Amino acid sequence: MTFSWPRRTGAKWALGFGLAAVALFALHLLVDLVSGKPLYLTPLGSALIGVYFTSVVFAGALFLMRLLLSGDAAILAVARTVLDEALRRRVVATFVGLVLIVIPVLPLLVSSEQLRYRVQNFLSYSLGATSLLLSLLTIFLACGTLAGEISGRQIHHAMVKPIGRGTYLLGKWLGVVLLVGLLLAVAGAAIYAGTLLLARQPAGKRDRHALENEVLVARASRRPDEPPSVWERALERLKKTRESDPDVLASLGPREGFKRLLNQERMRWRTVRPGRGRTFTFSGLAAARRQTGQPQLRFKVYPVGSSTGRRLPIYYSTDAGPRRLANRLEVPAGKFFVLPLPSDAIDAAGKLRVTFYNPGRKTLPGRRGVTLQFAAGDGLELLYPVSGFSGNLLRALLIIWLKLAFMGMLGLAAATFLSFPVAVLLSLVVLFAAATSPFVLESIGSYGHGNDDPALFERGAEAVGRGAATLLKKYSEFAPIARVVEGRVVAWSDVLACWFWIAVIWSGVAGLFGWWQFQRRELARVQV
Repeated sequence: MTFSWPRRTGAKWALGFGLAAVALFALHLLVDLVSGKPLYLTPLGSALIGVYFTSVVFAGALFLMRLLLSGDAAILAVARTVLDEALRRRVVATFVGLVLIVIPVLPLLVSSEQLRYRVQNFLSYSLGATSLLLSLLTIFLACGTLAGEISGRQIHHAMVKPIGRGTYLLGKWLGVVLLVGLLLAVAGAAIYAGTLLLARQPAGKRDRHALENEVLVARASRRPDEPPSVWERALERLKKTRESDPDVLASLGPREGFKRLLNQERMRWRTVRPGRGRTFTFSGLAAARRQTGQPQLRFKVYPVGSSTGRRLPIYYSTDAGPRRLANRLEVPAGKFFVLPLPSDAIDAAGKLRVTFYNPGRKTLPGRRGVTLQFAAGDGLELLYPVSGFSGNLLRALLIIWLKLAFMGMLGLAAATFLSFPVAVLLSLVVLFAAATSPFVLESIGSYGHGNDDPALFERGAEAVGRGAATLLKKYSEFAPIARVVEGRVVAWSDVLACWFWIAVIWSGVAGLFGWWQFQRRELARVQV
């Protein structure tokens, strides 16, 4: 096993980091002399120190990674050349610098009166910026490392050696994946450190409780069990509609018509009229009962057909609490409200029953009763802690890395038969289409409802758009950033599913296509 580090590059890095350390120490003395406060206690000073240490950690990790790739195997040699080549490209070096600078500086830019929102804003901005910058870096590096060698004819030197084209392509992908994985690990460590530093800032008791129990935690969620009567009433209404007004189903189609009726019945189930109550049952909570954390009921209530008041009165009770409905709440209309529940609210069978009561005129004399309706989807759910913040962040970073691995293979596959600008454009289009596929499907569905007799071209465009969005929507289903910001668990099952669909299936299909194109491409002509 042989190893050789580029001496000029190593010397430049050592000199640069040494001079930066001397400058930081001199600045520390100056700030301490003028203000009497150490440099690391000032916001700008902590950001500068963060940028310095993330850069040093990245350089050291890159050195160790190149040491691990110093074997004689052809695939390792190709991956090692990708690492050497990456930092010589100005575009790639720019993205690397942005990743190493943006994360330590972001705590200076987030501001909010409440600490929980400052931490959430930092997590959202830092993880989003890291994902975006590394996605662009992956595309530019993957497309440039292959298309540049083909257009510049440097690839001829590699192809005369005993290395197959498939091995060459796989080595390129390995180098790209390792480089972006290293950057993601450094950025993730900086995000974790920045989150802990922000969490230590002073805050009120309620704000601190919300931060620890709703942000710096990994919570699983459970929605109420839908009673069978909802489907039964929807089927009964579908049968009556077929008999009384068949033209409505003919225009919508049986499937879409039943879907609308089912949604109407579900909203009726989530509605509580004045002077009445509604009991919701949550089951499958045996694991939540064993947890030490406190379960929380999160819901959003709307006043139906009225805008009376900004806060709505509502009563609630659980089986574990008093049988009388004596727990009164004032919840904001149209906004989420988090209700902590007693730890023994879940029974031995793993079920939780919560009854909501909407006060009528008898309860509130002189006030008109308002019908209350819980929002659909996550408008009513039970949240309970299952793990901590650090493990949740790690699993989210793994999902981001797996998606970056697919983007790297896609860029290499595009570069096997396209020039660098066109390969980058194609990869960006696929990335944008995959990220926006849920909105495309929703828009296509809304567009189709208003056209009774669409033209042939419109039907063809709709079919193509729907098929492409359906094919790519798997990419957008793995969205760990929002879950980390909201304190929701990113489970290992999500990581395994992302690995199977994105890293194995999608990357495998793109890799096979790229290998097939690379095998067919004539890289040089032999002249006699």
